[in-house]
Amino acid sequence: MALRHILLILLVLFIPYPELTLFGNPYLFIPMVLFITYFFASMLKINVLLRVYKIKVLVWSIIILWVIILLSSLINYNIIYSNITRSILQRIVIYFVFFIMVYNELTFNYRLMDILQRVIVFSIFIMGAFFVSGVGVDYMLGRLRIFESNPNTIGVWSSIVIVMTVDLIIKERKRKLELLYYLSAIAIAFFFVVISGSRKSLIMLAVGVFTYYIFLKRSLSSKLVLLIPFTLVIIIAYMYTMSSEIFMQRLTTELQRQDLGGRIPIWEAAYSIIRTSPYFGVGVGEFAYQTELYLGRVRDTHNEFIQITAYSGIIGLSCFLFFLSAIAKKIIYMLMNHRRISSSLPVALFVMLIIYLLSAGGGLTSFLYWFLVAYILAKSNPEVIEDSQD
Repeated sequence: MALRHILLILLVLFIPYPELTLFGNPYLFIPMVLFITYFFASMLKINVLLRVYKIKVLVWSIIILWVIILLSSLINYNIIYSNITRSILQRIVIYFVFFIMVYNELTFNYRLMDILQRVIVFSIFIMGAFFVSGVGVDYMLGRLRIFESNPNTIGVWSSIVIVMTVDLIIKERKRKLELLYYLSAIAIAFFFVVISGSRKSLIMLAVGVFTYYIFLKRSLSSKLVLLIPFTLVIIIAYMYTMSSEIFMQRLTTELQRQDLGGRIPIWEAAYSIIRTSPYFGVGVGEFAYQTELYLGRVRDTHNEFIQITAYSGIIGLSCFLFFLSAIAKKIIYMLMNHRRISSSLPVALFVMLIIYLLSAGGGLTSFLYWFLVAYILAKSNPEVIEDSQD
């Protein structure tokens, strides 16, 4: 296996901690070196960055979006928040390059895609080892953090691991010890979903598993048989979730506040800011400044669509929506023209990704987001899949 493939596999193990991957933290040394080495290993074969397989229009849509955010930020320059602007623009570029490299690696090596899926499942055992040993573990208001990552990131990654594992169980039809390994991964991942206290990850998990089941291309009798273990797991998961103190506390607080976890005031403030420059946005720094005026401190919008609109207006949002709709179109084409039983996985992951974007800002600056986009696009490419099976 090529050096960059090995480095990519190692780098995936750090994706649950996107906040740590490149910037200012004592735990950063290993992932930073991995990323830089992977980048240069890819550059040894320069066409890795240039051969964007059948998605060049998607690449241009994000480049245009980045340019609009840059220009809006320069026009509405706010010296107080220039560091925030620079950091966000840098991250978009770095993670977007990461997306192009990963997408190319996967589309030109379908076997690597399956290997990465197993690595994703294995990552939950790595996370479990950190948790048991206490290395990098702390809590924020009772919610688990590992290496200072956001608890929501832990929960979201764990929900993705569960869907990936379910796909492997159905696709590979493992028995005995191998099946026990996969079931253990699901149990550990669900434990992290609950202990993270992430409500969005629980919603993502439920919708993701349901979507996977609905679009699974199996006979009706096979799907009815699968419904039995699915139902049992859902019942067990429900009972375990309801017994979680942190989850019940957060749900009770939410019912009392009735403001979507504090999101409604943030969205109202963001809407007021967007109205001042609806077409091209107010840029990153000015948006941070305005949110502090409205809310008393700089706040994340907890909604990527609102945040992009604030940064780059309706024009920038249109670029982003075009990017997402083109991915959806690719998935629909794959569903209609390809009959692999695993074809429901990219559908489930894409739906989970949309839920993630609707409930969390910062998708454009997250390794997790860009890796998932690369994986979904590659997995939705029937031409590549068929070529790999010839």
